Amino acid sequence: MTKHSAPRRRVVSALTAALIAALLTSCSLLGEEHVCSGGEFPVYATSNSTGATCVKDGGPVPDGFAAYPKGRVPEIVGDRYDRWPLAKNYPWRDEVDLAAPRRPAPR
Repeated sequence: MTKHSAPRRRVVSALTAALIAALLTSCSLLGEEHVCSGGEFPVYATSNSTGATCVKDGGPVPDGFAAYPKGRVPEIVGDRYDRWPLAKNYPWRDEVDLAAPRRPAPR
């Protein structure tokens, strides 16, 4: 063993740790994840707090789903509108109208 092997091992260990950290966080480095693909809009399930789907622009909202309130449509996963509108603590609950026709909300 040479006198330079210990520092070399530390450098290799540090680089390995940095590589592992970069790989583990790569999802956040790739950018934001959109709720729906281009040409689609999100709708939420009216029967449960985790159900959602995307509908082609101009398409009908499926039974059991509703469009988000106008101006409150989530676009990026985790943005301030990416919440279930029927929750008691939904800040814009007064804007949710289940009696309204199920049409896509303008973005």
